Amino acid sequence: MASHESDFQLPEAREDPLDAALDKQRMLARMFGLGEAPRLEHYELQERLGSGAMGVVYAAHDRKLDRQVAIKRIRAELGGDRRRLLEREAQAMARLSHPNVV
Repeated sequence: MASHESDFQLPEAREDPLDAALDKQRMLARMFGLGEAPRLEHYELQERLGSGAMGVVYAAHDRKLDRQVAIKRIRAELGGDRRRLLEREAQAMARLSHPNVV
């Protein structure tokens, strides 16, 4: 009798509540065709793209403007400097000019 354990994998445990909500939505969709994507205001979160020293980035759909966006959630432990750090990162990204960077 063949084992079917490899057919189903539980999502990796994560501390971030948004990651947990995304994992739950994906599991419900796979198992029962149920589940609505988690939302932040009018943004519908789709998947976790990555994480770094400043925070976690998610792919999302902007329901107001009907476009794909990326949302960065800044880590709470960065304290009151979060806004300043995000502005510095945005300024650095704005200075980039390369055909492979959009």
